[in-house]
Amino acid sequence: MTSYHHGWLSIGEQNGNYRELFNHARTSAYLETSTALGCGSVFDVLTDGGCAAYPWVPPTMDGAPPLYADEAPNGWYKQEYSTPELDDAPWYSPSYPESAQALGFWVTEWTGLDSGHIKREVTQVGAYRGGGQFGATNSAAREMGLEVILLGESEAALDYLFRWLDATISSVCATCATDSILLRRICPDVDPDALDTVANGVVEMREVGMVTGLVWGGAPVERAGCFIRRVNFTMAAMDPCMYTPCTDVDVSQAMTWATCFAGTNVQLGRTNCRPVCSEMPAACRLTYEFTIDSPGASAPRIHITAPLTASSIPMRIRTYANPNSLTPAQICGAPLLAELHLVTLEPFTEILYDMAGRQVQVRNAATGSFVNGFAFVAPNTVGVPRFAGLGCGEYMVVIEPDDFCFASPPSGLRQFSLVEVSTQERQGCA
Repeated sequence: MTSYHHGWLSIGEQNGNYRELFNHARTSAYLETSTALGCGSVFDVLTDGGCAAYPWVPPTMDGAPPLYADEAPNGWYKQEYSTPELDDAPWYSPSYPESAQALGFWVTEWTGLDSGHIKREVTQVGAYRGGGQFGATNSAAREMGLEVILLGESEAALDYLFRWLDATISSVCATCATDSILLRRICPDVDPDALDTVANGVVEMREVGMVTGLVWGGAPVERAGCFIRRVNFTMAAMDPCMYTPCTDVDVSQAMTWATCFAGTNVQLGRTNCRPVCSEMPAACRLTYEFTIDSPGASAPRIHITAPLTASSIPMRIRTYANPNSLTPAQICGAPLLAELHLVTLEPFTEILYDMAGRQVQVRNAATGSFVNGFAFVAPNTVGVPRFAGLGCGEYMVVIEPDDFCFASPPSGLRQFSLVEVSTQERQGCA
């Protein structure tokens, strides 16, 4: 069952931007200013819904706001609405006059936002003990049924909205590796002194596509020049998890590349080019310490960008359990839970190591957008996985060079990658 705040949905495009699909705040504004008499009466019914007080637009990949927007934290921008034509509404096109008469969408039903997709097998045991045994918990694909009302000032506008919605959703799952949607689970209580609270309740779903096309739910209804008609369709998320917006974090120390390799065993004749933990000087390490208070509540997301003028040296990312609050200099004695070894990255190459989503993605000039990046991953140490299941406790992530075989110690910043660390929560899945 949907709630009024669920009338907000944006689709992630391959260029990193988000395309608005549903926005009850926009629809409410257009109904109120419509020239059709009946649309004003519809507005009176719907005016309290849809987080209308907070019509905030998600950021683009480069963080650039629209020229007409007021800036807010976390790249979110407040948007006011007047008419589809003046606002350049997502569906508006000067080539189709009826698009200016299209007033938007209202979501009346959105199923599949609960945890009904999580399943666990139970096997009965023998008569001596009785009872049963649990199997592994897993999550099936998340299937979501939507019922949406289309509103317009003419029947032609309804037909145009239908075709636009059908074409937009049909094009979402072009690769199913990068497609995502943003939706609201709750209406936020925005704190004027902390405007980043506008993103509270926003979650991302990944690998989303339409599985059942749009079906009319009834004949058009005309009310004093305002036309209304229902449609139904089904979407699915192959990754059933919901991800909260990323939060940038400060690392406990910065890598000092100018002195990183001073006094280390950097040479061509090493039998193993990968340094052991105890060989790594503090000047070569970027570390991030964090605590998880509830299972799966937070996990690191590492963004590595190769230099623009030269290939980067190989790097590795290690995650340690740190229940004894060890310092970076002491961490070699802690349990190693997961590691990721990267090959040399060519200029302009970006790697995303997403521990919450359990994926590695790459973006460069050849891909244009983030795609599967495991081709850029080197073999792991035997017995150490690439992703760890993180429960409650203290942890440390260490990012450091992974190759000590050089003709001469590297020098200068240009041979080292830029490393950014953020965290992200994963919800609603096993």
